[in-house]
Amino acid sequence: MLKVFTTLGALSLLFASLIFLGVLSHEKMRPFFTTFVKEYQYERLNPNTYHQRAAQTAIAIGGVTGTGWHKSEFSGRKWLPAAHTDSVFAAFGEEFGIVGMVFLLFLFYGLIYCSFQVAMVAKDPFGRLLAAGLSAYLAMHVWLNIAMMCALLPISGVPLLFVTYGGSSLMTTMAALGLLQSIYSRRFMF
Repeated sequence: MLKVFTTLGALSLLFASLIFLGVLSHEKMRPFFTTFVKEYQYERLNPNTYHQRAAQTAIAIGGVTGTGWHKSEFSGRKWLPAAHTDSVFAAFGEEFGIVGMVFLLFLFYGLIYCSFQVAMVAKDPFGRLLAAGLSAYLAMHVWLNIAMMCALLPISGVPLLFVTYGGSSLMTTMAALGLLQSIYSRRFMF
């Protein structure tokens, strides 16, 4: 059963990515998808929305070094929707450029790498599975938000960990890191 759901999820991500990359035309796929999905639900897969184009524009304006801290024109004038929540990676890219985005990705890589290392050193099966699930949770949040801002996936409101403004995401992430720390500290107890 797990293999079936994993396959269905992977195929769904593949179709969404193919539509967003332009391999499959959004309009040509409409008759097929609207047989089992409502029209407004299918419209979420439209890669030519204002939000998608604005996110790409903000990242492109940043260039290599960015415009500087609080010197962004595009996101500063509210032309980038939800610059402090959903589009925070695009706003960050405008202010700090590719150099800042690579540094941020390096920090996220370190966090996710350490999380998966906790799963590797956990002694009991429950701790190993819990740590692997929490690590996958952290990795998917980062990957989904960045893929949304780079127009590889539809914008769905997934926050960027530790960067997006909001309390529930921060609390959930801190709880996940607390569980990972607990699993790591108990690796020699069993």
